[in-house]
Amino acid sequence: MNELVKAIKNFIVRDIIYIIGGTSVIVSFLYLHGQLKMIISTNTQTAVYFFVAGLSYPIGYCIQEIASITRIVTTASYFDPWPILTRVYRRFTHEPWKDPYKKLGERENIVNKVKEDELRIQRYASERQMAEIERTISFMQLGTTLGPCGIVSSALILIRAICRNCCFDMWLFRTTLIISVFLITMGWLKALQLIRQKHDLAESL
Repeated sequence: MNELVKAIKNFIVRDIIYIIGGTSVIVSFLYLHGQLKMIISTNTQTAVYFFVAGLSYPIGYCIQEIASITRIVTTASYFDPWPILTRVYRRFTHEPWKDPYKKLGERENIVNKVKEDELRIQRYASERQMAEIERTISFMQLGTTLGPCGIVSSALILIRAICRNCCFDMWLFRTTLIISVFLITMGWLKALQLIRQKHDLAESL
């Protein structure tokens, strides 16, 4: 029973983000073609909503993975941040970024140490400590999924705005784009914060 509850919790916290992100892309695509009534109507059957939810999950997941491959976002356990990201990190956390693994030198040594820290956390961390790590991961995933999905949605809205020369569509495009860039930035910051958080926790165990 505990495992079932945990699985449901993980789905609600993590996997549902893929559904939300994928749904935003589907809705934007239907909006581009003026077909929103297909899912927003009193006559819409429940099966349609299940179909959209089932389709949106892989869409959201694929967009996140493509964004990760193209380095728009990152889901890596360790990465070398750009100078501008460390400055944003300092503004966000009110403390300078100090790479806890940089002293190890070669990247292979760093990767091995990161894996050792993750294994140590899985073995010895308490539920409260794991919950803190999971919270940071969830916020990171929020940015790495909804951010790129928002970029795709804003591109679809921009196409509609250009084709129809509609002021509302241009306003909607700008708003969606700004929110998407913000989410992507937060995804990078949370990934950076996660590196520090895991290292400090592993050292304390």
